[in-house]
Amino acid sequence: MIDDPRTEPLRRWNALARTNTENAIVSAMFDAVLKSSETINEYGTWLLVGAASIAAFYISNGDDVVELLTRRGFLVCGGFLVFSCLCGLSSKFLALLNKINSDVRAALLATMIEHLQKYDAEEKAIQEGAEFWGIALETGVRMERILDEYLAPFPKFFARLVKKRTMQNMANPQAHYYMPARLFLLQSILVGIQSMTFLGFLIAGLYYVAFR
Repeated sequence: MIDDPRTEPLRRWNALARTNTENAIVSAMFDAVLKSSETINEYGTWLLVGAASIAAFYISNGDDVVELLTRRGFLVCGGFLVFSCLCGLSSKFLALLNKINSDVRAALLATMIEHLQKYDAEEKAIQEGAEFWGIALETGVRMERILDEYLAPFPKFFARLVKKRTMQNMANPQAHYYMPARLFLLQSILVGIQSMTFLGFLIAGLYYVAFR
């Protein structure tokens, strides 16, 4: 009875249900991790504001700071401060990209689900009509046409690249999370470097004040 061919539909149903649930769990894990991007961005913002304020004071009182730290100390501390600000600005840019990507994905999914639900009802009615008349109709959403219409205003090289990648990743339900995950990882690394270089600025400042 285990190898009974009549159990094949049940086996396929079981495999599909397991795959869909596993994919949903992986998607939920990606969503949970990417939400922390906002918290990291907030931390980086406060650090950047602090570094920028110190830099403004540093520049406007350059003569007094050089007298306190020596010229070498001024350059070393200034280098730490500038690098911290650059990392902060870069991390904020990556956070902005992730926020835009998240908003677009949410709006797109909501719209797609609405349209697909409407089409599903129409498709069933069309299939019933085709069955009644004994004809075969090709139904379903044509992804290539959707991409062609959507990418028409964009440069051709960009449209070809997006279309190629989209068609390649259609079978992978997690593909659209890969780029945001990479951006999030890079953002986290930059904020970490931003923190370390700001700490380096403070340590270097104390060192040159004490041992100049």
